[in-house]
Amino acid sequence: MIKVVDSNCLQDACLEKFLSNPRNRVAISDQVAIEAYKGDPLKGIYKSYEIVSKHPKQVLILKRTRIACGLSPKSKGLRARFIDNSQTKSFSKFCKDLRLAQRGDKKIEKEILEHGSAANRFMDEAKDNAKNMKEEVEKIFAGFSKDDKRKLREGRPYPENIKNKIITDILIITRKAFELHSNFNGFINPPLVHNYYIFRYAVSSYFLALRWMLTGGINDARLDRLRNDAIDMQIISFSTYFDGILTNDNKAIEVLNDVNWFIGMAKISEHEGHEQEGQIPS
Repeated sequence: MIKVVDSNCLQDACLEKFLSNPRNRVAISDQVAIEAYKGDPLKGIYKSYEIVSKHPKQVLILKRTRIACGLSPKSKGLRARFIDNSQTKSFSKFCKDLRLAQRGDKKIEKEILEHGSAANRFMDEAKDNAKNMKEEVEKIFAGFSKDDKRKLREGRPYPENIKNKIITDILIITRKAFELHSNFNGFINPPLVHNYYIFRYAVSSYFLALRWMLTGGINDARLDRLRNDAIDMQIISFSTYFDGILTNDNKAIEVLNDVNWFIGMAKISEHEGHEQEGQIPS
C-alpha cells in the first residue's frame, strides 16, 4: 500500500504505525517537503523527517507539482509516472546528510538554511496568492440557491440539476486551469481528462469550495488558512493516484472522498465510451 503523507502526520504516531508494516510505503510531495523547511529549518527539518528517516526504503519522492501537471494521462503506468525515481533513490543519502548536519556539519547546515529561506519565501507568496482564492470561491457560491445548498448538505446522490451544475463548473475550472498552466502542452485527451493532474486539482479545489460554502463562507478566513487549504488540495490530488492520504485532517479526508467519487464516475463514462461532458451516474 502506498499513501501520500500530509505534513501533519510526519511527526505523528500514525506514520510510525503505518511504516511498521514493511510492505507499506509513503509518498512525499514537493509541498510537504517545502513545509518541512518553513519557520526555523534547522529545527523543523529534523523533526519532520525523524520518522521517515528510519524507513528510507519505504519512502517515495513524487515529481514536482509543475512537472506533474504536464504528465501523460494514459492509464498504463499512470501511477509510476508521478514518482521521481532519482530523488527516491537518493533519499537514503538525504537522511544521512540530515544526521551529519545534526552533528554539526556546517556545509550541510548551510544548505538546509538556504532551502529554508526559499521555503519561507514560497509560503509567503502562496499566502498572497490565496487572496485570489476568495474571489474564485465567491463565484462558485453565487451559482447556488438556498435550496441547492440544502440538497448539497443532504449528501449524495444529488439531484440531476445539482449534479449537472457540479460537472459544468468543474469542466469550466479545468479548462481555465489548462489554459493558464505553462507546463501543459496544449493538447487535451477528452476521454482521459480525469487522469490529468490539473483536472484532479480542479476537482479537489471545487469540492473544498463547496465545503467552505456549506460551513459559513470564506470572507472571514485568514489568508494563511486559505494557503494551507490550497496546499492540502495539491496533496489530495496526488493521493488520488495512490492508495489515499495519511492525514489527521478530517476535512481533507472528506474532500478526498468527494474527489474519488467524481473521478470514479468519470472512469465509468470513459469505460462506456462517453466523453467527460456526458452524464455521471449517482
